[in-house]
This record gives sequence, structure tokens and C-alpha cells, in this order.
Amino acid sequence: MSEHVPDRWVVLKIFLGEKTSYRVMGGWYGGYAGSDSWRINSGISKVELLDDAYKFYGNSGSVYVCRKGGYGMTFLMASVIPEDNSMEVLPESDFTLLNLEIK
Repeated sequence: MSEHVPDRWVVLKIFLGEKTSYRVMGGWYGGYAGSDSWRINSGISKVELLDDAYKFYGNSGSVYVCRKGGYGMTFLMASVIPEDNSMEVLPESDFTLLNLEIK
């Protein structure tokens, strides 16, 4: 199990034909000597609320620990979101409610 703690993050609702998938997209700032990066998890299987963060469990076993104040995208993240209707970025909300929709 790998744990990821992104600097910025959003929840994506991805439309796969008749099915819908929810995924975490995380972004990291590279700093002075590095470059920014991003990744999308395999799909959210469970959401847990911590004091100041959400813990998203992925279908592949990965865990994303996402600070509540970090919701949003880096410039790099925004540049890779397609402009078609295949996905939408969900507004910030109580993401534990996704547990009701995930099956």
C-alpha cells in the first residue's frame, strides 16, 4: 500500500459509458530544483474523515491523505483535464458522502 500526500487535490467524477467512477487527482509542486507533477488514483473505494484531512482509499490499495485546505488544482493539473464531457471536477464538499455512491 502506498500513501500519497498531495499539495493540491480535487475529486473527479469520470463518466465511463453507463458507469460513473470517482477518482482523486493529486498535484505536487516541484520546488526550486524539481518539476510539478500530478497523478490520478485508480478509483475511490472508501472515504474517511480525519481532523484536518480526508483519507481516500483507492481500488488498487493506495491511500491519498488530502488536507482540507488544499482543495484545488495546480496549473499543470488544470492543463491536463480534457475539455470534453468525459469528466467533471466536483466542487468542494463533504466527500464522506461519496461512500453512499461508491459500490
